[in-house]
Amino acid sequence: MNFLFPAFLFASAAVAIPVIIHLFNFRRYKKVFFPSIQFLKEVKEQTTHQNKLKHLLIMACRILAVLFAVLAFAQPFIKNNFTTVNKDKQIVSIYLDNSFSMNATKNGVPLIELAKHKADEVIQGYGAATQFQIITNEMTGSEQHLIGKDEALKIVDEIKITPASPFLNEIIAKQKQAISFSGNKNAQCYLISDFQKSELNASAIKSDSDYNAFAAVLSADEQTNLSIDSCWFETPVQTINQQVKLLVKISNYCNHAVNSNRLTLTINNQLKFLGDFNVEANSKKVDTIPFTATHEGWNECVLNINDNPITFDDNYYFSFEVLNKINVLCINGEKENQFLKALFSNDAQINCSNQSASQIDFNHFNQQQCIVLNSLQNVSSGLGSELQKFVKNGGSLIIFPNENMDVNNYNTLLSVLHAGNYGTLINKEQSVTAINHQAEVFKNVFVKLTDNMELPKVKKYFPISSSILMVHEPLLTMKDGNDLMSKFQFEKGNVYVCAVPLNKDYSDFPLKAVFVPMLLKMSFSGIHLNEMSYTIGKNNHIEIPTSTNKTEPTYTLKSKTQEFIPEQMNVENNLYLHVRNEIHQAGIFELTGTADSLKPAIAFNFNRNESDLSFYKTNELEEKLAPLNIHVLDIANKNLTAVVGEINQGIVLWKVCLQLALLFIAIEVLLLRFWKV
Repeated sequence: MNFLFPAFLFASAAVAIPVIIHLFNFRRYKKVFFPSIQFLKEVKEQTTHQNKLKHLLIMACRILAVLFAVLAFAQPFIKNNFTTVNKDKQIVSIYLDNSFSMNATKNGVPLIELAKHKADEVIQGYGAATQFQIITNEMTGSEQHLIGKDEALKIVDEIKITPASPFLNEIIAKQKQAISFSGNKNAQCYLISDFQKSELNASAIKSDSDYNAFAAVLSADEQTNLSIDSCWFETPVQTINQQVKLLVKISNYCNHAVNSNRLTLTINNQLKFLGDFNVEANSKKVDTIPFTATHEGWNECVLNINDNPITFDDNYYFSFEVLNKINVLCINGEKENQFLKALFSNDAQINCSNQSASQIDFNHFNQQQCIVLNSLQNVSSGLGSELQKFVKNGGSLIIFPNENMDVNNYNTLLSVLHAGNYGTLINKEQSVTAINHQAEVFKNVFVKLTDNMELPKVKKYFPISSSILMVHEPLLTMKDGNDLMSKFQFEKGNVYVCAVPLNKDYSDFPLKAVFVPMLLKMSFSGIHLNEMSYTIGKNNHIEIPTSTNKTEPTYTLKSKTQEFIPEQMNVENNLYLHVRNEIHQAGIFELTGTADSLKPAIAFNFNRNESDLSFYKTNELEEKLAPLNIHVLDIANKNLTAVVGEINQGIVLWKVCLQLALLFIAIEVLLLRFWKV
């Protein structure tokens, strides 16, 4: 046992007062008038014993009353592991979870309101000199400041639900940062949350013994939820009037199967699909929606399901661009190649143009998605510089060598593009023995690869070498281990290098079935693809090609409910947007500006971490957090103000002592009044 004011214990000497009173009380004598002395001795002895017992009991009550009164003033307490009696200014950091899951209810009351009430109780448990940090999921800069008690109560009362859902380790890092800046080691942290399993991330939390941290767990009544998690296209590039397949991932977080729920797809405010789906209990399902892309340019889309009471994840917004045609430029060393001409002219999705190596218009490069070097004997320094810029910005470059090419000249270009090197011509017949069907250019090309599939045969070739510093991927590999076709990644673009010219004297490559789909996929790989949607609350970095290099902040993101100017930078015909916590409502935002006619649609959705309503129970959370020096509080039917008192001072006993002192005084009064001898 410890005492807050131990000096008061000297007053315990006052217990001598009732002892002295007792001793003097025995010295007093009384005259007894009795008519007969026959039984006088016996009565006298009986009366003396009763008086003695009564006085002893009264003395004991007086001694105990004085003793417990002294102890009450000394304020005894029993220490626990967190007790601090330091009277210096304290720092208290309180995290209040205000994510979507806190909309769930407990006995009809939203958890967010219960959390605010618990935060008020924590604040009331500290003195007026205490400084507080109130932190929520938004983690704004203002939440790093320390504030007084009254302001902390006001801020807690104003907290509302937010779409942000950071991991617990990020929250704790912010708390530590505020405490570290204050320089005060007399600090305590509180975490008030429902502790979803998807957001704990305990492995990333570092144990810290410099201060005490406490977790207050709020539990809701059982909830059920359906969620649209994501969607994607079967093929990444969409062109006008093309039949496309949209794949939609739906999650069921219920303990029972969901049957005949409605799924709809709306594109540009027009209903494109309406159908039912089934999902097994606690499982995920990928559904397919077929439709025709009929609108050229940017398409604004929303998927919807019916689910109550949790609805924030029932809509999934996304956008995609439909191209009229893919622009391919063939730069020819001598004349147009018959195989390339037949390939690109017969595809309605490709707009192919040809230029001679001696008459190249570099101004057309930024309008192309793919450039083909066909049989050039050498590459000029000017062309090499423009090709480097083209690939760097995300374009695709396909190289077919000339049989009389200047190998050193070509290798100068390939070295700049980190795309390997050509060796001297090898006159030896080879055949392709391996197709890298995991490569992007072969995805969804072959239903099944058979052993008797006819692959290209080569009569002579220029070997392609690479180094470990290059991002190299073999596409077609010959028997001797050399590549017939290789892919190299440079910055944002790709370089495809072929070992042979498109000439029958070198190989039958253009005549084989693998040639056409592979070349088409290479052409499409130069298209800049934006994300179909972004997540609200994350640090989103968005890149959009533009036709201007102006750096003024002229671009604005605008939706039906919000408009703001994001952080932006324009570099080499690319606009870079940085969107963090500015967006609070899911939807489609249009990028508008005064610089040009650029108006892409950018979709933002709420974070789906909140969709999984799996929570840690108190005992499970203790196992996770105990090694991290975070103590889980038992707050069931308890006032946190009292819990905070126990944390700061241990088990306080002065009230018990005062009650016992009053009790013994009452017993003394009863003995004096009702015990007649």
